[in-house]
Amino acid sequence: MVAINIWKSYVSYAIQEYTESVEYPGNDKVVDVLFLRTLFRKADKATGHHVSQSHIVWDIQKDFELQQLSAQVRGVYSLLPSFSSILGLVRLLTS
Repeated sequence: MVAINIWKSYVSYAIQEYTESVEYPGNDKVVDVLFLRTLFRKADKATGHHVSQSHIVWDIQKDFELQQLSAQVRGVYSLLPSFSSILGLVRLLTS
C-alpha cells in the first residue's frame, strides 16, 4: 500500500506541475504530456501487482487523459465557426 500512496503523490504532483505550466505559459515547462505518459507507464508497472489498490493510480491517469481529450475536442469545436464561414465562402464562389 505504501508504494501506491507514493506513486499517487508523485503522479499527482507531476500533473499539478503540468497544469501550472499550461495555465502560466511564461513558466518553463518542466513537465509535458510525454513525461506524464512515461510516468504513468512506470507507475503502472510498479503498482500493477497491487490488485485491490492499483486502480488508484489508474484513476488518476484516466482522469488526466479524459481532460486532455476534452481540451482537444473543445479546440476542434472552437474552429467550427471559422470553418463554417470559410465553407460558406467557398460555396458562394463556386456557385
